[in-house]
Amino acid sequence: MKIAIYGVSRSGKDYLIEELTEYLVQRNVPLYHVKGSEMLNKISMSKYQKQFKILSEAEKDICRKEFISGLSQLESQYKNIVVDGHYSFFDRNMNLYDVITEDDLDCYDHFFYLDTDADNIIERMRLSTDEKRNDVYTREDILRWKAYELDGLSYALIGKGKELHIINYRDERALEYISEVIEGKYSSPDIAKRLVASIELLNEYNTVILVDCDKTLSLEDTTDLVLKSKGIDGGTLKNIYQGDRYSNYQAMLAKEYLQQMEVSQMDSIVYINENITINKKLIQELKSKKASLIIGITAGDNHVWESILKNSGLEIMVLNAEMVMSRFIKYYVMKELQLLGKYVIAIGDSMLDSLMLEYSNKSYIISNKGYRDNIYDLLSKHENIHQLFYNQYIYESIMIEDSINSIKTLDTDKELVKSSIEICKSGSGIEGKKLREAHYLLGGDVAEMIKADFCNARYVVVIMMRSGLAFGQGIADCLDCPELFYDESSAETFIRSFLEDGKYKGYKIIVCDGVINSGKTIKRIVEQMAGYDIIIAANVISSKFKTSSLYPIYAARISRNSFVGSKQRVVSNGKGPDTSDRLFRTI
Repeated sequence: MKIAIYGVSRSGKDYLIEELTEYLVQRNVPLYHVKGSEMLNKISMSKYQKQFKILSEAEKDICRKEFISGLSQLESQYKNIVVDGHYSFFDRNMNLYDVITEDDLDCYDHFFYLDTDADNIIERMRLSTDEKRNDVYTREDILRWKAYELDGLSYALIGKGKELHIINYRDERALEYISEVIEGKYSSPDIAKRLVASIELLNEYNTVILVDCDKTLSLEDTTDLVLKSKGIDGGTLKNIYQGDRYSNYQAMLAKEYLQQMEVSQMDSIVYINENITINKKLIQELKSKKASLIIGITAGDNHVWESILKNSGLEIMVLNAEMVMSRFIKYYVMKELQLLGKYVIAIGDSMLDSLMLEYSNKSYIISNKGYRDNIYDLLSKHENIHQLFYNQYIYESIMIEDSINSIKTLDTDKELVKSSIEICKSGSGIEGKKLREAHYLLGGDVAEMIKADFCNARYVVVIMMRSGLAFGQGIADCLDCPELFYDESSAETFIRSFLEDGKYKGYKIIVCDGVINSGKTIKRIVEQMAGYDIIIAANVISSKFKTSSLYPIYAARISRNSFVGSKQRVVSNGKGPDTSDRLFRTI
């Protein structure tokens, strides 16, 4: 097994590894420390007769690959090896640059980050007797360095199906935790698989709403309520998670602290139910989503939350994570659902939910306690995370929606998308070939969104004639899949024939139209196709279109304008140019 321990310079990686080696050897677990810098220098001197640090970048890459290759030989010899690694360094202009490679990310089985206090690091640098080192950094430099590495490593590792364990070496518990991870405990992908496997009725739903509990479905945190009822200060828990460190290590420490303090949420369930303030508007809306499977995910006690929600009239399953919940577990639960072909809508309130919110098919932030810098930064970087208008606090310049929906639209910052949308607007006056080309291009862009969400699916496109023709063929050509056609007058015959044939069971059925206003025809079709995996697609959807069934819906844009299609060239008296007539110049 290959283990990597990362951390900024002077964070104490060598000391931790020495302690870890001794700890494991006493328990008959072999561990060999490969000193990364020393081994790279040996390879460099052997190949180029120069120290590693003065090699060209091309030469360094060759040495790094040889280093990685050598680790496999050492692993076969020693069984378990541990390497102290570097993710990044400052250049002369105090800009951070990465030294980690794809080979590093692929190589190691487990990744740990030693999150040493910034002031301690600065003091160690000051006391260093290493004359070759001249690193003089401020506290702000160290904090920026650590934040850069923690962020970069976390994202890089989930891209590899792995995770980062963030440890703060204070006592032997960190050594025990590392030992437990080596033994296979605290693996977020494994925990997620177990949790998803426990979900009943999952096969009956195509859309899953994955919702955080504390401070999302309520205004308070259930653990905070219990601590308050027992007169226990919550400072210790805050210190455990300080700096938004939400890996499995912190989750484990929090659980064990509560056990030591004999804090049980089940013992305090009456107090919690009497004192918690539920998020009535969110819970009321979730009750209306009958065609979606709603699953609770929490760091609290799942049984307590099921009781709270049952009292509120929302009877849902809350995943039993045994009060060990991290941002990585939440991410891998969401990812496991997506791998099963589910369209996942995630709802949460904090950085603990951040990965789940960023990578879900659609997501919403719940903000009821005012402005937070870290949440605003998250929302600014990830435009797919929306707000609900009934949040008690609303962040400026972040997308607001009236209700939970499954509609995804194109990024209008892309120039070709923006210009194509302008051509399609009823006021453009553009008809015929140029309009059809715009519909076709936007169909291809919408198909790319669909493909990103359901990358391994088989598709068939069901096109509403005539307004959906160019747009639907753009989708079908991008996905290179079968196309079927119907018009409003033949819808019933088409559906009956489609269902009797049964040829496309197991496919994603993309029902598309050029424009969806009330959605009356679309709704009728998808309702009669119950049991099929439906996706709805349109070039433009009216903001007046409402459906309680959260089918995945993709569109180039949402329009607040609505009129009845008519054979006229301008919008007046509630009527406007019919899309089909514009497409085929039949006005």
